[in-house]
Amino acid sequence: MTVATGSPDEQIAAQVREGDYDRYLCVQFAPPAARPAMLAVLAFALELDAVHARTTREPMMGALRFAWWREGIQAIYAAGHVPAHPTLGTLADAVRAFALPRAPLDALVDAAEDDARGDGVTLAGLKPLAATIGTAPLTLWLQVLGVSLTPEVAAAIADAGAAWGLVRVAQDHPERDRKSTRLNSSHGYISYAVFCLKK
Repeated sequence: MTVATGSPDEQIAAQVREGDYDRYLCVQFAPPAARPAMLAVLAFALELDAVHARTTREPMMGALRFAWWREGIQAIYAAGHVPAHPTLGTLADAVRAFALPRAPLDALVDAAEDDARGDGVTLAGLKPLAATIGTAPLTLWLQVLGVSLTPEVAAAIADAGAAWGLVRVAQDHPERDRKSTRLNSSHGYISYAVFCLKK
């Protein structure tokens, strides 16, 4: 990933533009005042996804890094000392500005760590993992945009998030299709994603 320069918000925007271009484009349709917070959520998800990629041969280092991110989230919500990191800094600003709930952020860390342990290799493990990585950011985005999370809205973003998460995992980890006949069957990533969207 290219090292970005500029203000923290500019660094985060460059990071998301490079690492999650589809959702970066989605953010451009949001009101300007909401965009930094929405991008901060995506940057956090990208950082978690990168932990596994950087520590594949050293699982213990990965566990320590996930613990570091958990401590950073704890510091944000406990009004403690937030580690000097662009993503945590902009995420802290977003939490304060929009009263973002903590649960979706914790869920993203848990999902990333589960993925690093290999829980997403089977379809049974993949579905909840993909649902979390797709739905948690949407839940936080709605808070930023001031949209009430009614049961109908929650159901809609759960389906959309699960579908997006499965397609994204398939794009990022195509080797899983080759390793697992269960995931390569008619009940694989794309079929399940279409099912979610048709519900």
